[in-house]
Amino acid sequence: MRFDYVYWIKVFTAAVYGYASAFATAVLNSPLYTYALLFLSALLYVAVAEALWRAGGSSVRRRQSYLNGVGGFAGVYLLTWLLFFNLLT
Repeated sequence: MRFDYVYWIKVFTAAVYGYASAFATAVLNSPLYTYALLFLSALLYVAVAEALWRAGGSSVRRRQSYLNGVGGFAGVYLLTWLLFFNLLT
């Protein structure tokens, strides 16, 4: 049951960061910032996964904690970024 909360926290984080990335991309309008935002999204995922793993205790392996929600994070992040960027421009 713990993995359900971890998954949805990661998906919600991706949606919020996707909107922030779309806004920053629309305002800054530079390809260099776009690549930086993609790199920062990967760093954000690692930070969130590590924080959730540490908060959950050692009952779950670290690798399993990192892999839970990676597809949802990537998909929701890209979808919200593309959707909101098209709505903002």
